[in-house]
Amino acid sequence: MRLSLSAKNKLGFIDGSVKAPPITDSRYPLWQCCNDLVISWILHSIQPDIAWSVIFSNTTTTVWNDLYDRFSQGDESRIYQIRQEIVECQQVLSLVHVA
Repeated sequence: MRLSLSAKNKLGFIDGSVKAPPITDSRYPLWQCCNDLVISWILHSIQPDIAWSVIFSNTTTTVWNDLYDRFSQGDESRIYQIRQEIVECQQVLSLVHVA
């Protein structure tokens, strides 16, 4: 997602460096259009039940930070389980290679 947003020069919307101008500013409608577009891209790239949980956020930065906070933390028990499965596969491959 970051790569895609970078290619479209929209990373500033997720990192907060592109700030909304005042509502009375003539540039506000343009900012709002771009903000909504980036939110739409994000929402269409995630599962519907996850999208539903952030659909009412007003800014791309809010959506991005909410998703980041929820999904950037690893599930330690799942990580351990996956590592164990990798070790077991390596052991099986090693036995198959020897035979």
